[in-house]
Amino acid sequence: MPHHIVLLGAVTLLGVLEQAYFALQVIAARRKYSVSPPSTSGPPEFDRIFRAQVNCTEYFPMFIAVLWLAGIFFHQGTSLRQHFRGGMPPSILRNTGDSKFTSPPVLVSALTQRRGCTL
Repeated sequence: MPHHIVLLGAVTLLGVLEQAYFALQVIAARRKYSVSPPSTSGPPEFDRIFRAQVNCTEYFPMFIAVLWLAGIFFHQGTSLRQHFRGGMPPSILRNTGDSKFTSPPVLVSALTQRRGCTL
């Protein structure tokens, strides 16, 4: 489990660095197109750069929340098998005593997929 958290932390750090890069792009665009900081509109080129940064900033908290929840509560091996082969192994649908196969999120995912539902 600790190595999974290290990977989640690395992806989080990369996301933060990407957000910083986008902010620097907006700063450079403000200088290039002479748009002072309180203003959020200007030439169409500036508007595109600014909106791209704002859109990414709006969805970043949701991305981080889903990343960490999925990384902590869902078993990666099961998710890969489900994605590439379709379906769940029968051992997940019965209680095998192995906690990694009987955790509630995996069972919910398995049962909803067998019924044709998506989360």
